[in-house]
Amino acid sequence: MEPSQQYYDAVANGTHFQETESAWAGADSKNYIEQIQCLRKHHRAKTLLDYGCGKGEQYTLKSPPFDKRCGFKSYYLYDPCVSYYSQPPRSNRKFDAIVCLQVIRHIPNQDISWLKELFERTAKKFVLIGEFDPTFKQKPKKVTNSDSESRTIDFYQEAFADWDSPAELYFHWRKHQCDQTKKDNDKIINIM
Repeated sequence: MEPSQQYYDAVANGTHFQETESAWAGADSKNYIEQIQCLRKHHRAKTLLDYGCGKGEQYTLKSPPFDKRCGFKSYYLYDPCVSYYSQPPRSNRKFDAIVCLQVIRHIPNQDISWLKELFERTAKKFVLIGEFDPTFKQKPKKVTNSDSESRTIDFYQEAFADWDSPAELYFHWRKHQCDQTKKDNDKIINIM
């Protein structure tokens, strides 16, 4: 399955945003450290793919860097909107963990299935998708994909209902506002 033209358009919009704005530097990853630390320990994960890492400043400008705060031994940074991280990992490369933090809303609806398949075949132990509750509306200039404006929690539940991977799938919803987003968050809390 290949990305759609709408995906490439969203990447172009995201690249423009990355080049003209200071946002999407990677600072929001700090909001997921506790959950990632918990999952890394629980699954004994050592390697990480940060899918949609932004400018990656959480790895380069923070002390200690994000990977050390979370406890990973090695990591790979990928973001198609940032020139120096736009090279995806080899198609046969596996990682213990994949984190996709505040990225999924930028993926067009028709492209969620190939992204899910990529995560299923690339992660060995766990995948964490971190995002705002879909009912929390984003600032218009930060939206690269109009599909995200109409999404609900049911959309994500249906899109990932047939998850087929040995890796465990987790969602962590920031500013959660409904029973399902709380239930998803509690799945991680119960591990802690």
